[in-house]
Amino acid sequence: MNKPVRFARMAAALLAAGTLAGAVAACGSDSDSSSTGESAATTSQTTAATTSSTEATGTETTANLNEGAPATIGNPDASALCKNGTDKDAYRIGWEAFSATQEWIAQVTESMKKLADELGCVTIIAAVDNGDGPTAVNNVRSMISQDIDALITCTSSANPNTAIAKMAKEADIPVVSTCSETPDAVYMNLSNYQSGYDSGKALAEAAKEQYPDHPEPYLLNAVCKVCGESGLQQEKGTLDAFKEVFPDLPESHILTVETDSTQKPAYENALSLLSRVPEGELILTTGNTSDVVYGVHQAAKSRNRKPLLAEDAGGSGFALELVCKDPQYVGSISSRGDLWPNYTLPAAIELVNGTELPKKMTIPTYKYTKDNVPDCDN
Repeated sequence: MNKPVRFARMAAALLAAGTLAGAVAACGSDSDSSSTGESAATTSQTTAATTSSTEATGTETTANLNEGAPATIGNPDASALCKNGTDKDAYRIGWEAFSATQEWIAQVTESMKKLADELGCVTIIAAVDNGDGPTAVNNVRSMISQDIDALITCTSSANPNTAIAKMAKEADIPVVSTCSETPDAVYMNLSNYQSGYDSGKALAEAAKEQYPDHPEPYLLNAVCKVCGESGLQQEKGTLDAFKEVFPDLPESHILTVETDSTQKPAYENALSLLSRVPEGELILTTGNTSDVVYGVHQAAKSRNRKPLLAEDAGGSGFALELVCKDPQYVGSISSRGDLWPNYTLPAAIELVNGTELPKKMTIPTYKYTKDNVPDCDN
């Protein structure tokens, strides 16, 4: 891609972005307040990943549903992707992420840079917004000024994404979004419904097997409503699975723990809901990330509430360690951050190369129990 085209699209985008960033800030962002929760989500428990945990294989639970996508999606190959040449700077890809320290996204970033090095034709321009919408918009503006060819985003809520989409469109930059949807972008994520269903089913079946004398447990379901449709689909999947296993479960036994995907609000909101659960009743919890499941679990433990079971969603290293060591953690549905770039980075390069991609594509998830997490002490 020649420099004059890059600079022309950059100027147009910067002109548009001046008002867009202000509009996002004025409207406010649900993720703006979530930045205070970031510190809780990056405690020693969250960053205690082990190499053996992050390299675990797991059992794939979501098939590759990307019909019509090129073979490089999920199977990056330099000979097929590097059509602009093999120079390190042939493709400059922006990577806008909601955190640098939250374990899963940090693993995605590390793996993306590693994959770029392996391909040999990619430079990653990375920036972090710490859960703040206006910062995400500013980051993208800066990336455009650094001459990116394509953009990959992982914002913690959808709020800044309209502004990001407009900037990218003005600059003629293709966008791959993940974590939350961006208008006009290729959206790549796990099947939120299927992930919620799988975690809900595993948790409910474990509860029925381990505690047959508790036919009406209480579900503290951590839901990210600020995540938009993805959070709601995760919730729907979990509830559908629960109703299959516990068809007569009273609605009053399903308690929604609102969260922004980080640990602190999950912990605090769960504490306030525990008063609705009588002492001695079975408490079950799952959610959309390892951090929120851990937050709810810790809230129940801090009140010495038993019996208690948790199903992790995310597969962070610390969560897989808990699956190994804590009988209350029955398993994990993992989104494997180490494999995420195998889908998103080739998609961005294919868009630069002019390849038409499906507007929505699925990244597989993996199921773990104590039996298939490596190095568990049985």
